Amino acid sequence: MIRRAPVIGGLFTFLIAAGGAGAMADSRAPVQSNILYGVHSDISWHKDAAYRAQILAHAKTMQVKVMRIGLLWEWIEYTRGKPNWTAIDDIVNQMTAAGIRPLLVVQGSPSWANGVLDKGNDHFYLHVPTDPQAFQKWVNESSMFVSAVARRYQGKVNLWEIGNEENDAYFWRPQPNPQQYAVWYTALRSAIKEVDQNSQVALGGLNGLGYDVDAPGMRGSAFLKAVYAAKVYPDIIAIHPYSNRGQPPDVHINGAGNFDDIELVRGIMVANGQSDKPIWITEWGWSVDKVTPAQQALNLSKSLSLIESKYSSFVTLATYYSEFDPDAHYHYGLYTKDFVARPAADTLRLFLSR
Repeated sequence: MIRRAPVIGGLFTFLIAAGGAGAMADSRAPVQSNILYGVHSDISWHKDAAYRAQILAHAKTMQVKVMRIGLLWEWIEYTRGKPNWTAIDDIVNQMTAAGIRPLLVVQGSPSWANGVLDKGNDHFYLHVPTDPQAFQKWVNESSMFVSAVARRYQGKVNLWEIGNEENDAYFWRPQPNPQQYAVWYTALRSAIKEVDQNSQVALGGLNGLGYDVDAPGMRGSAFLKAVYAAKVYPDIIAIHPYSNRGQPPDVHINGAGNFDDIELVRGIMVANGQSDKPIWITEWGWSVDKVTPAQQALNLSKSLSLIESKYSSFVTLATYYSEFDPDAHYHYGLYTKDFVARPAADTLRLFLSR
């Protein structure tokens, strides 16, 4: 979903009902202790420590249990062999001290690894080599980097997502390749598991699950089937079931993205012998460009009610997109870019405080 450059990227409500802010919405189901709830955050994209502190403070206010953040290799090791861990050290240490578990999203690579110059190309870091030898070298370099991260944060980080919307040509350039992705996922999962066998490693969150994303992208469900066809069976499947026409989560529109695409993905997993494997919902949400802030909060409440009532037997993690608006173009946030709370922020906070 996240379209920034540079970029990687059941909350029941007591406050929001169909009538808007201030109305009461009933919720009686208890929070499921086996589900980690949290937010996607662009905290790792901000080099200003004071701004990062604000991001973390608002996450603490909402009492989130997990925060999904980008692992920015191109920022950490812009020059080969000279990593700068200062910002990511600060983020991981502050998050863990606050009792928030980091979910690291592995995505992107520096120019020296992928062979694409950064000058004049805001999206250089999203390119993947197409030449077989260059690709294998890129995979090896990626594995060494991820292994170094796993060692550095062992005991602090054990939630990982390998890629972000890799079925979308925006994030896997020049175009998605499920066979390449299967090789990359397998290598990085092995690198992480060699350091910490207990780490949870998910396939990168797929978008466009039930509809065709912009060419040359692939429908998320087709991409997942192709990964299985490559004989790769991920431990966890991460998905982004956006209602891409702004419809509520309990409304299905044929040919669109729908929240209930969760069931579509689950069916594919079962058909491939993975009925025992969990799903992570690592992005979902509603932009206030398409719905009112009150509707955003109500949709959030309904979506989490569905997770609790229909999907809790296999959904083990859910991170809402997003904690705050990352820039002037995206308005999915529980907070604005200047940290003005929308009603949905209270929806999340009240749910997690129960």
